Parts: sequence; C-alpha cells; structure tokens
Amino acid sequence: MLTQHQEILYQLLIEIADICTEHNISYGIGSDTLLGAISINSMLPESHTISVYMKSNDYYKFIEICSKKCERTNHRFLDCRETNEFCTNSFARYVNTKTTLIDKHNLITGDKAGIGVDIYCLDNVRNHKNDAEHYYKKLRLYCDFLNNSKNYSIPYEDNKFSYLFNKAKGKVVSKESILQSLESNLEKFNNYNCNFYMVREPSLPVCIPKKIVGSFNSIVTIAGRKFRTFENPYSYLSIIYGEEWMYQNSPKNTDDTLILNKKTTYENIKSELYNFIDKDDLDKKYNSKKNFDFLTEKQGLKVQDFRSKIELIGKSLEDHNFLRSKNDEIEKSIEEENYNKLSEIFSEYIKNQSSKKLIGSKDLDNIYRYHHPLLIKIDPEYYEAVVLTLFHTSRIDKAKRFIQVYSYHFKKTIVMKVVEENIFHYKKALVLIDENKFDRAITLLDKLLKKYPKNISFIKLKIYCLLKSFFADDHTVEIKGLINLGLEMFPNDGDLLKYQNELLINDDLEKAILGYIDAYFKTDNIITKREIRYTLDKHLDTLIKDTHNIDFLDRLLLILNDDFRLYNKKFQLMNNEIEQTEGRERKAKKQYDFVYYLVNLRYKYKEKFAQNIFSKTETTISQWYHNIVKGICNNEFITCVSAEIINCTDFNKLSMILDNIDSHMVNLDIGDINYLYCLILKSHVLRKIGEFQKSSKILIQVAKENKDPYLTIVIKKDFLGEINCIYRELTSSTEHIYDSSFDSKISAKKINEKEKSDEKTVYDFYTDRIKGIYPSVLNFLEIITKVGLITVQQRNDFVKDLSIDESSTFNKETAETLYNLTSQIQI
Repeated sequence: MLTQHQEILYQLLIEIADICTEHNISYGIGSDTLLGAISINSMLPESHTISVYMKSNDYYKFIEICSKKCERTNHRFLDCRETNEFCTNSFARYVNTKTTLIDKHNLITGDKAGIGVDIYCLDNVRNHKNDAEHYYKKLRLYCDFLNNSKNYSIPYEDNKFSYLFNKAKGKVVSKESILQSLESNLEKFNNYNCNFYMVREPSLPVCIPKKIVGSFNSIVTIAGRKFRTFENPYSYLSIIYGEEWMYQNSPKNTDDTLILNKKTTYENIKSELYNFIDKDDLDKKYNSKKNFDFLTEKQGLKVQDFRSKIELIGKSLEDHNFLRSKNDEIEKSIEEENYNKLSEIFSEYIKNQSSKKLIGSKDLDNIYRYHHPLLIKIDPEYYEAVVLTLFHTSRIDKAKRFIQVYSYHFKKTIVMKVVEENIFHYKKALVLIDENKFDRAITLLDKLLKKYPKNISFIKLKIYCLLKSFFADDHTVEIKGLINLGLEMFPNDGDLLKYQNELLINDDLEKAILGYIDAYFKTDNIITKREIRYTLDKHLDTLIKDTHNIDFLDRLLLILNDDFRLYNKKFQLMNNEIEQTEGRERKAKKQYDFVYYLVNLRYKYKEKFAQNIFSKTETTISQWYHNIVKGICNNEFITCVSAEIINCTDFNKLSMILDNIDSHMVNLDIGDINYLYCLILKSHVLRKIGEFQKSSKILIQVAKENKDPYLTIVIKKDFLGEINCIYRELTSSTEHIYDSSFDSKISAKKINEKEKSDEKTVYDFYTDRIKGIYPSVLNFLEIITKVGLITVQQRNDFVKDLSIDESSTFNKETAETLYNLTSQIQI
C-alpha cells in the first residue's frame, strides 16, 4: 500500500508517463523507484521520491510540452531552469503546487517547493574515464553557482579557482550568462554518437553505458500500472548500488526535509516562515561561508584527517591484539576453508572497517572519505583472510572495496590481485545474465567454480542460471548437487531453500509452499522474495480452497498482504470459529476481536474498500457489532446505534446520532449498564468528529464506574486505541513533519507576536493536547490497571523504571514504553 505522500508522487508519475506516451518521448524510471518496482511491484515503504530519466533530446522536448500543459492545468508546475529563473536544481521537478516539501537547501530559494517527481537528464560523453571526470567537475561547479546553501566541489577538492574566478566575474557580467556558459560545457557532446551517458545531478556521479540505457524498452509494474525503465535494469542497479543491489531493501537516508505538508501550499508556509527568517541576510551568510570554505578547504580536510587518524591508533591496537589471540583458530579455519567461522572471528573488525566514517560512500556527504579511506591496521595476512572471508560469504562488493582501501595505503598482495580478477569475471557473468546470455554466463561460472568450488556466490549464481535456462530439466541432478553443497555450508540460506523447493513444487505442492514461506523469511534478496510472491500468488486459489488453518493464512498474509482472497478466507474461518464457540462471554470476546480486526483492516485498505473490492465488509462489521452489543446490554436503541456509528463518517449524521444518544440517556438510570454503554457510544462519536479531549474524559468516567465484565471488553479495546494514538502522535511528530491540523493554531500566534521564543513544534502541540486529556501518566496507569489492561506488577515496574511521579506527563519515552508494554495484549 502506498502512503499518502507516495500516492501524490504516484499520480504525478502517471501524468508524466501519459505525456511521454502521447508525444513519443522515451523515459525510464530508476534509482529507488526501480528498486521498489522490481522487488515489490510498488514503491519501497521508506521511499519519499520518484526518479525518472530521459536522454537530453527527449528531456528538452518534455520540458517544452509539459510546461505548456502545466499552464492549462491547476496545481501543476514543471520546475527547471527553462521555466523558472530562480530554480536551484540541475534537473527538472514535476510539482504538485498544492503541497509543501521544503528542505534545508531550498528554504530561501525560488524553487517550487511542493511534492514532486525528479526528472534527470542523461548527457552524452565519449569515454568512461576522462570525459566523465571532466563532466562531473564542470557539473559540480555549475551546481555550486546555482545554490549557495550546498557545497558540491569542496568534498572533491576541486573547482576552487574556477569558482572564485567566476564569482569575481559575476560582478561584471550577469549570473545567468555565467550559468549558460557552464551549462554549454555539459551539453557539448549531446549531438554526437557517444557510448556513455552521465546523469545531470552531482549526487549521482555514475557513468552509464549506452547499451544499458537502450531505448528504455523494459517494462516494470508499480501499483498495478506498467512503466518503462532501462533496457538492462539489473546492470543499471549494479552501477547505482553495486553488484549486491538485490540486498538493498531500503533507500539510503538522505532526507533533508524540514517541512512536509500534503494539503497546504508551499507559498503559504514560506510566507509564514519569512516572518522569522531574514532570507537576504541568510543568503549572504551562505555565500560568505561558501567562499570561506573554498579558501580554507585544504586546511579543514587536513584537520579532519588528523583527528580521524588519532582515533584509529587505539582501535588498530585493540583489533591487532584480539586477532593475535585468535591466531590458531584463524589458521585452522583458513586451512579448512571454514569461512563461516572466519566470519564470526572477523565480524567486529569488518563492521568497524566498513563504517562510512572510515571508508565513506559515493554520496556527496561522504565522498571525500570515499576517495581518502582510512584503514584499521592489522597484519597483512589477517587482512587477506578478511578479504577472502568477504569474497566467500556473498559479500563480493565489500571484498572489492576492502581491497581498494588497502591499496590506498599499501601495495596489493598477490592474493588480493587474484580475488580482484575473479570479482571482475563474476561481474561479467552478471552482465551476461542481464542480457539473457545464460550459456555464456554458465561457462564463465564453471571456470570460477573450478578455482573456488565452495564459493557460495558462484554456486547460487550458477543455480539461478541453470533454472532460468531452456535446458534446466537436463541439469536437475547437477542443480540438486549444488543446492546440497550450499546448504551444507549455509543451512539457513533463503535463496538456496527457495531453489530447493522450486524443484519440489511439481511433485508436492503443499510441502513446497511451506518451504517457500520459510525461505521468504530467511533471505533479504529482493529478487528471491519477488519470485516467491509470484509463485504463492499463482497457486493461491488451490492453497486456500481446503485450508482450515488461520495461522497458515496469517503467514501468507505477511507475504501477500494486500490479497483479498486471503482476507475473505480468513473471515470465513473466523465466522465458523465464532459460531462454534460456547459461552456468552467467550462468544462476545471473539465477536469483538473480529469486528476490531475488520475495522482496522478497513482503515488500512480504505481505498480498496471504497472500490467495493471487498463489498461485504460494511455489512459484516455492522452485523457482528450488532450481535456484540446485543449480548452485552440487550437494548434495541443501543444495538442499532452501535452498528450505525461504526460505518458512519458524515459529520452532520454523527451530530444527529449524538443528540439522539443524549435524548435516550434521559430515561436511563445513572450507572446502569445501558447508561454506561451510551456514554461509550458518545465517546466513539466525539472521537469521530474530532473532539478527542471530551471523548477520552468520557471513557475515563466509564472505566471508573463500570463493574460489568462484558463491557470491560469494550473499554479495554478503547484504551488500547488511546495508547496507540498517543504513541503515534508523540513518536511521529518528533520528525519535524509540519502537520496541517495545527496550522491555524500556531499561525496567528506567530504572525501577531513575531517572537521566536513562542514558536511551537508539532511535538509541543501534541504533548499539550495529550496533557489536556491525561494531565498525569500515573493517573492514566491507575485507570488501565483498574480495567485490567495491565497488572499491578506491570504498573509498579513501569513507574519504577521510568521514575514516574504525580507530576509526570506523557512524552516520547513514556508513550513508547507503554505502547511496547500493551502492543502484544490479546483481549
């Protein structure tokens, strides 16, 4: 399921794809967007961007067509240098102008700061090395001029004199003419037939071969819709993320977002912010700091290096002594080729040496350290053993990087040179597989396996090739032998378990499916996970036809979590279970569990319910809630109103229901179960119309007065909902997300008083709101202890562990601890 933010991005992507299709423009999705499409046919849960790539001719054609279309379309803008003279990006962004996405680099700029899709231009270069290096050097200089708030060249230690010269030149000629001159350097080969493309974005310093891009003819699916991508998508992802890209489960966290709002325009939010920010003064400070950084870059980087090297001395001595103490084990493991054991011994060293602080990465923040890596020094024979361990335990990329780091400080050993050569052949095999040349890939892998018969990466890749090739049936015995060899070394390897069950599926479907489910949770390989999901989906109707096992369905739902065939079957089994349950109280509990599950499910998949994909849900919820209430209070008015509330979202209708409840309560005895249940109904209605404080206070009143065991079930569930709400508000609001629900509450205060000391964060707002409902954590604990949600011992431990007293109010820590304490409760 897409988040609300992702749904906005997804709609923008559809519009881009439609424009490209209509006007014969080639495009391809990439980066995290492609990773999500290949792994889960959707966007990765943590992804907050969509990336689209176009060749330069198509890029400018798209700008021309899309910018005209935006003039005729509400709330859309194509933000780029050609349409906005104040744009500070080297790429285009197709923006929803009704929304806000402000980061620290466009806080004071003229960019259209709404949620948008990034569209990158691919420029031609002639060769992989010299032209590529020259291109990105010019691109960094260009981007340094575009945006004062970010440093592009300093981490690379270049463009110092060019930048300062052009800055001085800017006092004589316009900034625009300087930018046009720099831009022409980036486009000088675009009319030539070249073999490589460069991405016009300095944070993506990659050179992509022309054959990988092709004409963007490959197709992937995102949320049910097909989109175009690179000709050889796997090879592209290898360039972006490395050869082990299939283990890249989530995007790198480079989010500089300060303000994100899906309903308020960025113009409104920026105008409010500028009451407290002197943007001209801030721009001058950015400019001065950038000039100073360029002038002192060498000294600053040297000081940084000196400090890091001092810190390394102690670490090197510590690791050296530890490995010396394990010398006999290391030698024995090398002799036996026991790389599992070596992996355990070297685990701490590998973890420390892999940190970005020591070896950097190819993103802008860590690129200096990437080109100037630091080494925790140990004996050369131990370091060789570390490289071999990585090489033989499916960490090929890391082995290559460790060799690069070593060669920066010392001369490569013969062992390292041999490993590096075989890594090159392994990468060549991956490219051949991406081009569907399985026979050639198998020949290459046979040579590698002859040298390293127990290398798990080579074993798994050959199994994959054999299974995907046209002659798989002729090699069943060989495939089984390779699988067994791999499982002897790595018995819990999910990829190997998946291959094992792939051979079994035609003979014993049930056993194979159980094996597939087990394999799914034992691998991080997104390709393996995708193929398992495909197989389960293919056989799902057969699987669920005769099953009576809810636990089995729940395991399938963890993998196919939006397949309504599974939910339908689960509802059927839950219904049967309820009908077979004896005893009024036990039956009421199971019925309430069922309704609670359905309501949460409906909230999670509200769009799908709205499209009647599961049309019986509304009726089912109402029917079972009706039965529960009837079992508790046997009052026809309350029974009907309860069922009506649970599906009602209309404000006016809810207000009428509230009046009807008040009228009905006049004739009831205070403290009677029907009276108390009416109070609970009032609490539910008030929460639905946004009166959280009144709703919670009524719930507290009922909890104090209730003595009925059946009504306690409802109260416990409601308090679990309260705890979940408190936890969600206080933990999510600490991420600086600007929420529209309190825009009006703080804007007047800020604009009228104009004092920074009176600014409120989202966290402050939620803390104050919860404090108004539950002024004391201790008091809240007493209530949920009284209704039996937690035990007296749990309450006492909670108070002791967090030093709770009468004055303690809810904060992030107390909310998180209470949520963890109650999240596993089964009522």
